[in-house]
Amino acid sequence: MPIWIAWALAGVLASAETAWIALAGVHVIGVAWWHPWVFGLLASALALRGRFPRIAASCAGIALSLILLPVAVFFVYLCATPGLPLADHVLAAADHALGFDWPAWFRLTTASKTIRLSLTMLYGWGWTIQLGALPLLLPIFSPCRHAEFLTINVTALLLISLGSMLMPAAGAPFYFGVVPAQFARAALIAGHETFLALRENPHLINIGWPQGVIAFPSYHAAGTVIFAYAVRGVRRLSRLSVSLNALILLSVPTIGGHYLVDVIAGVAIAGFAIVAVRALARVVSHEPAADLNTRSVPAREPRRSLPSSVYHTLKR
Repeated sequence: MPIWIAWALAGVLASAETAWIALAGVHVIGVAWWHPWVFGLLASALALRGRFPRIAASCAGIALSLILLPVAVFFVYLCATPGLPLADHVLAAADHALGFDWPAWFRLTTASKTIRLSLTMLYGWGWTIQLGALPLLLPIFSPCRHAEFLTINVTALLLISLGSMLMPAAGAPFYFGVVPAQFARAALIAGHETFLALRENPHLINIGWPQGVIAFPSYHAAGTVIFAYAVRGVRRLSRLSVSLNALILLSVPTIGGHYLVDVIAGVAIAGFAIVAVRALARVVSHEPAADLNTRSVPAREPRRSLPSSVYHTLKR
């Protein structure tokens, strides 16, 4: 898909956040560490676009990641400030209607230290590495697929943020009372404290070290679908990604402190974002669905250590 769509999304989102901050009187603190990197990458893209267009496109793509993802995370924080009544009782009732007993699931998955540590690694490292690696690696092989990945990811995050604003929740561990004594995971508690701080003082936002403040819908669950979709068609990598992300989904209720309906909603939003972004790409590109993501920067193919089948699939 055209990369300008992702840049346009970044501009529109940043403009909306600026207006929100001005109208609500929000004071923002925290250092945006990524600014020097963004300027350096954009300068490199401009300098190299003549002789090395693929390297230039990669630099521009990584700069886009460093701009768009933090802007989207800040939108998450803004959506936590309205302070609507907590909806934990509604989400817990929905789980009960589905026949899912969160406390029983928690006891089952934390009874064994091996299972608990495995789920923690999957939820933490397994998910975070994909979130960090894909925006950095995809521009090297396919700027078009990278733009699609970012647009889908941010679209899903915006929808999730709006959902969390309308139905804010503390999370299953806090609702059922298993934190902090039985399950003192530092990141979960830090996210909960940040969530409460944003509700209590909506005019002050500290973006120095972002924390997870969303319970419903689950962004972790949405990410597993988006990550697997981003490497579709790459024979062995795609199978590995699907298997890994399916296991990560199992960790979301326990380690992420999510209700089952959080997970279902996150997966549904990811699917909707994929369909919506694909449809948008067809409209702006005037191409049939089968031809999407086939464009790339015209340049001599660089040397590669990847198998030919993997390289050419990612290149699409």
